[in-house]
Amino acid sequence: MGITLEARLLIILGKSTLSYEEIEEAKHIMENRHFHIPRFFRLIFEHKVATFVYQNLLRHELTNYIKRKYRHVLEIYCADITRRFTAINREVDCLVRNFAEKQVKPVFLKGVLLNNTIYKEFGVRYCNDIDILVREEDITVVSQILTELGFIQGFEGDNLTIVNSTRKQEVFHRMTTHELIGFLKKFDNPVFGLLAVDLQFDIFSRSKNMKVQYNIPALFDSINPVGEGSTESVMYSLSPANNILQLASHLYNDAVRFPNVLEGKDGELYKYTDLYEYIIANANHVNWDRFADSVCGHETASILYYALYHAELLFGSFVPSSFMNAIRPANLTYLDQYGFEEEQRFTWQTPFLTRFFDSEKRREEIMQINPAQFKETAKFMNFYEQQI
Repeated sequence: MGITLEARLLIILGKSTLSYEEIEEAKHIMENRHFHIPRFFRLIFEHKVATFVYQNLLRHELTNYIKRKYRHVLEIYCADITRRFTAINREVDCLVRNFAEKQVKPVFLKGVLLNNTIYKEFGVRYCNDIDILVREEDITVVSQILTELGFIQGFEGDNLTIVNSTRKQEVFHRMTTHELIGFLKKFDNPVFGLLAVDLQFDIFSRSKNMKVQYNIPALFDSINPVGEGSTESVMYSLSPANNILQLASHLYNDAVRFPNVLEGKDGELYKYTDLYEYIIANANHVNWDRFADSVCGHETASILYYALYHAELLFGSFVPSSFMNAIRPANLTYLDQYGFEEEQRFTWQTPFLTRFFDSEKRREEIMQINPAQFKETAKFMNFYEQQI
């Protein structure tokens, strides 16, 4: 693939499903005298897969290949992530009970969902906040629940303070994105000072030039309860096919929207791992022909293809080839482009696998572009900087 030893090892250990051949390859890489542990550790944290790497080192008896001082860093970090998610899950349980009392059924997404399903037996995946998809007609009720539980809609200020959002900011954010401004709550907790709940009312970006016309209310027609909890108080998730669509859209948004690229969100392996592991775990629960029929001829096909195409560049083929062929767009030039919200898209000069594992090279290429060409990005970011 033309990537470094460290990048290849990250691909292998940065997921929960490993084959015997991959375990053996990991051993050979770590035995190689050219393998550079400090460079590997930088990648681990840049791509937010430290917990995956650590669990795989333990499970497959690979810890002796890593020096003790590096193992110790992983141990401390992963223990902290586990404590953090345990605390987050307590808040999730509280939310679920309150949602049930108000007879609303928001859907949990991403980290909270995955840690409670496909990663439950493996270990905790990095989770920063709580992402929830809400019916538009339930936004007021769910917002009230969060407010009653001590969450404040706004931004993080200095020293873990919360800066209340203005009405104008809230309206602007809702009109230009797929979510509300986050709800924050301060905790007297060594694991985290602030916890954010992000309420989303769409699974696709609503940025200019990226809007997707999709029947979002229909997503709630096939939601499923998660786990074996009480039917009166249970977490809900999207159907497997719709979860794949949501994970793909999240990855796509971070990979092609310029503010996200500028923050390095396009170079994070854990999003590709989520898509890979979710599909591996749910492949038999998806009617792939029906799924293809539902997106073909629609903008969602290109979003799905983008995410799955690049995930397969990393992990190899894991999606039915018939599905990939069915949703394949006629024009594939967009696969190497970004800045989709702008009037003119930009094309990467550095190949995907190279830039994905080299954040400096990726940033150098971005910095060569005249900022004046990113008018929509500037308009969006300047609005919040003004603190209207």
